[in-house]
Amino acid sequence: MKLKIIHICIIIACAISTLWASVSFSLELTLPEAVKLALENNPEIRLNRLELEIKQSEINKKLAEYIPALNLDSSYTYWEDDPDVSELETKNQHYQAGISQKVPLGGLLSLSVNYGRSDYSPFYTEVTNYRLGPGFSIESFPDTMGVASRDDHYTGINLFYSHHLLKDGIVGPAFAPVKESRFNRDIQKDFFIQSRINLIQRVEITFFETALRQKEIKVYQEILDINKQLLKNLKSKQRLGMIPEIDVMSAQIKVYEAKEKLFSSQASFQTSTQDLKILLNTKEQIKVISGFKTNEPLRQLDDLIIFAMNKNKDLTQLKANLKKEKLLLAVAKNQYLPQVDLYVSINKKGQGSSIDKAKNLEETEYNAGIIFIYPLYPLDPKENYLQAKLKFRQAKVQLRQAELSITNQITTLYRQIQLAEKKIKVQTRQIKILKERMEISLKAFKERLIDLKIVYDIQDDLISGEQKYLYYLFEYQSLNSSLTALTR
Repeated sequence: MKLKIIHICIIIACAISTLWASVSFSLELTLPEAVKLALENNPEIRLNRLELEIKQSEINKKLAEYIPALNLDSSYTYWEDDPDVSELETKNQHYQAGISQKVPLGGLLSLSVNYGRSDYSPFYTEVTNYRLGPGFSIESFPDTMGVASRDDHYTGINLFYSHHLLKDGIVGPAFAPVKESRFNRDIQKDFFIQSRINLIQRVEITFFETALRQKEIKVYQEILDINKQLLKNLKSKQRLGMIPEIDVMSAQIKVYEAKEKLFSSQASFQTSTQDLKILLNTKEQIKVISGFKTNEPLRQLDDLIIFAMNKNKDLTQLKANLKKEKLLLAVAKNQYLPQVDLYVSINKKGQGSSIDKAKNLEETEYNAGIIFIYPLYPLDPKENYLQAKLKFRQAKVQLRQAELSITNQITTLYRQIQLAEKKIKVQTRQIKILKERMEISLKAFKERLIDLKIVYDIQDDLISGEQKYLYYLFEYQSLNSSLTALTR
């Protein structure tokens, strides 16, 4: 039964080994190349970039409201009387041009010019006149009356300015729509940058995991080679009758165990490369070119925390959101309290007629005033104001919590990185000793100075030491990547 199991293991091992040997890596990447490829191809980054462009277009849309608005209007009418009654023809013309400009901080300036003209043609009309006839009788007789042509005209120039006085100061949030759009743009910009940072962190960790699996494969391949060489030596000795067959069988099992670990590591490598391919949005077979760095100097903890408080994009998002909520609170407050508007207007008018020029008139009107509006039942504005106040307080609490959380995360990661560095140094020295010990044990076994079991025990210690070392390397790189993401 045992030999049958061994035979099955050989078949599976050969199949997996053949499959692995057939894999060709068409894309070899260093970490900077992988990060660059991810930032170019990752669909999440593309979507966030498009969202940022939308937020910028919303600002442009709000700013467009402050572009001067020009309006032109004209009309022309022609009217003719019944020819049987009179020959009067009337032409009416009206022209108007106006321009208005929103002024930031609550103002509106407008200028309009009007001109109108009515032309009346000369005409004759039949009229009935009456006169005193014989015997004091009343006689009627037809007569024709002529009316001369004339034109009437009027002109007007009006300059108007109004200013909305805000209760939260003379200026207050009068430019609120544009400011709010800019805050939304800044929030989205920080979110976009943070999404890039998060993607870089995920690529780094997945990249290092893939590199770890590659190194792990190399370690298990070396162990497999050692076991194969050991099995070969044992078979030679067994044929000479120097050792029992049970030692050869034990060595054969060790070879299968080493192959199993190698294939398991190869499968893990495929999984990690698949995760990396998803992040890079590529179908190519990937092989990473990695050099683990464990000697990068750490900055002072206080410097890292101060830097994160100023540069961390999660915090800058929350700071921008706090400013936005403060603006919306001021807007809600102004909508809730009484409204006061000031206005000034200058209106210059002129009118005249070609018949009686003495009655031509030109005058200028000056107006100024205050409009005071007080809502008698401000239920909705009051509720909006209270909600805005709660959102502002909530934004302040969220910012404080985030600052405390990031400070604690940085402190914890800093301590963990220091500990990981120490573990790597200790494990590096230990692996050196374990490898030397393995070489000595193999020589001693060849000279029949030690038992085979001792060799395998030493080999197990070496495998365990290599695994710990690789794990500590991966742990260090992951922790360092997380710290960089918080302080990038």
